[in-house]
Amino acid sequence: MTATACKLAVLIHHLLTTGEPYQEPDPKQYEERGRKNKIIRLQRQAKELGFDLVPLEQAA
Repeated sequence: MTATACKLAVLIHHLLTTGEPYQEPDPKQYEERGRKNKIIRLQRQAKELGFDLVPLEQAA
């Protein structure tokens, strides 16, 4: 609950100080950021367990 309140406070402060209108976050960028964070988390967990995490080649 505290993190949400802080996030809202920062957002409102930014809107009031800059005068910019609120823009909804782009869903694609939001999903990509989540994917990158998941990859980083998995790499860290694999390293802690003594494994190397290697990405598969992308199919063309």
